[in-house]
Amino acid sequence: MMQDLFNAVLRAYVKVALNVYFNRIRVHGAAHIPKKKAVLLVANHQNALIDPILLATHTRLNPYFLTRASVFRKSFVAKILNFIRMIPVYRVRDGLRNMEKNQESFEKSVEVLRKKGCMIIFGEGNHGTSRSLRPLKKGFVRIAFQALQEDPELDLVVLPVGINYTNHQASGSEVGIYFGEAIPAQPYLGKPLQLLRAVETALQPLVSQIPEEEHAEITQALIKRKVKLSDPKLFAKACLG
Repeated sequence: MMQDLFNAVLRAYVKVALNVYFNRIRVHGAAHIPKKKAVLLVANHQNALIDPILLATHTRLNPYFLTRASVFRKSFVAKILNFIRMIPVYRVRDGLRNMEKNQESFEKSVEVLRKKGCMIIFGEGNHGTSRSLRPLKKGFVRIAFQALQEDPELDLVVLPVGINYTNHQASGSEVGIYFGEAIPAQPYLGKPLQLLRAVETALQPLVSQIPEEEHAEITQALIKRKVKLSDPKLFAKACLG
């Protein structure tokens, strides 16, 4: 299929570019990536466009993405984004009328999952450069439950992923991508809060986190100690020490 071939070639070129831009990109826990299952990948979001590109090029999932609708405003751009597997999602700031269009986007996402594809959702709802895991939104839960309601036999898992940078905006920095254990969605059907909390709990150790009120001070102290902020395990040890 032409779309699949185009996306494969595009990913290859972009992967080379990313490996030139960053000094090192490490992927941990790749064994947790399931095979022959519907995958709803939920990640933290610290670096705008770079986060989805990293996940698209450093996994074998060939994912689709939920992307903020504002970038789809121009029809030509929208056609390109649709071709590279991006699906618009609307926020309150886009207007209440446009919020109704999210149902169509969710239906497209459900169709991807029913075909045992992969959807990537940045669970916090927007990006922020502070090193912290912000509260997750309910969008991914809604999509998971809708998929299971339409196909009760669907083998659907939620895959938590933490993306960590030594420096978000500088070339020559390092990136750590950490996959957690896949969470089967079926046992949580009808229990939205429990699924939200389970994914949030699974993401916590996959993300290097600094309290917002002390972010600048602690960051500088850790940099001076040459602690790898892209490694949440080393980061946690350094903070405890």
